[in-house]
Order: sequence, then C-alpha cells, then structure tokens
Amino acid sequence: MKKFIVEFIGAFSPAVAIGAPLMGLMNWELE
Repeated sequence: MKKFIVEFIGAFSPAVAIGAPLMGLMNWELE
C-alpha cells in the first residue's frame, strides 16, 4: 500500500506543477 501511495504522489506532483500555473493562466485569461 505504501508503495502505491509513493507512486501516486510521484505521478501526481508533476501534474500539479504543470496544471496549477496552467489553471491560473486560464483563470487570468477569463477575467
């Protein structure tokens, strides 16, 4: 179970690193 959590975080972190600025940019564009 712990291995799964580590792999999940490992896969999720880059998505957040890319997705958060992208979402912020989209919100900024909409206003």
